Amino acid sequence: GDLVVFNFPLDTIHDISDRAVYAGYCDALPGDTVRIGSIQTEIPGKGRIIKVDSSNIKMLCNIYILHEKRKAHIQNGKLYVDGKEVSYCCFKNNYYWISSRDGSNQMDSRYFGPLPESHIIGRMVMLVYSKDAGKPFYSGFRDDRWFIWLND
Repeated sequence: GDLVVFNFPLDTIHDISDRAVYAGYCDALPGDTVRIGSIQTEIPGKGRIIKVDSSNIKMLCNIYILHEKRKAHIQNGKLYVDGKEVSYCCFKNNYYWISSRDGSNQMDSRYFGPLPESHIIGRMVMLVYSKDAGKPFYSGFRDDRWFIWLND
């Protein structure tokens, strides 16, 4: 449930620390199970073994390609990693499920999948200021949103 700040995981052009910064709620840790619509899937963790099935095959393939830097693809409903068919996956990193908790804002794990731990900058504890992005840089600061401690 912590509000965390993280670097955007789908930007493969820039180094992690140079990517856009987002905030979201950490709703699941490695080993937790999340429900995406009618599908339940386990969040991968370092050294955890996950069985490949039709409900998680795309997610696991994307994790291998984007974050584990392995060659992976799906062919005839089967997952291949580094040229070999796999029935179980084991990752080098921990992953987290991030939620925007806003139905209209899907820039969270529903869009980019589980977030690697290496992309998490930290936990948000205070809102220093808030600004209306639609206004010029010298105006648009929200008077009621300065130095607000966020709940633990």
